[in-house]
Amino acid sequence: MSSLIIRDATEKDAEVIYQLIQALATHVGSPNGPEQSLETLRLSIKKQTLRSYLAIFEHKVVGHVLFYTAYSTWKGPFVMMEDLYVDPNLRGQRIGQRLLAHLAQWAKQNKFTRIKYECSEDDKATMRFYEKFNPKPVDQLHFKEYHIIGQALDDLAALTFTNGK
Repeated sequence: MSSLIIRDATEKDAEVIYQLIQALATHVGSPNGPEQSLETLRLSIKKQTLRSYLAIFEHKVVGHVLFYTAYSTWKGPFVMMEDLYVDPNLRGQRIGQRLLAHLAQWAKQNKFTRIKYECSEDDKATMRFYEKFNPKPVDQLHFKEYHIIGQALDDLAALTFTNGK
């Protein structure tokens, strides 16, 4: 697939990225898709709090890798890969591998220590894809992940303190 182009996404690509996010959501059994708005996505890309590399084949976006940067006090800066998606009709042609390699090259050039991602245990094909790259499973690290979301986030944000108490 020599005519494949990988390029940085811009805020002008927000709509196609949103469509790719929806396609991934449908693939993993969440057809109602993302809860965020297109405008939130566009703003996040513009501010570069969220980045994406697009795979373009024959002038059509056929996949992307969506990511952001984060920091570990233990290991330093890292990349959080949120999504990696390739059009199902073009899978098996190393587009996903090229997107992931492109992200890894960027991470190394910018001194990031690792790429972190999550994968559903039910998605065996995706797990086999990622296992080709010798990742270290997080469950071996003895950590448990928590999310403060929804009402819990609202309640925490509403806490007020006076006189240091």
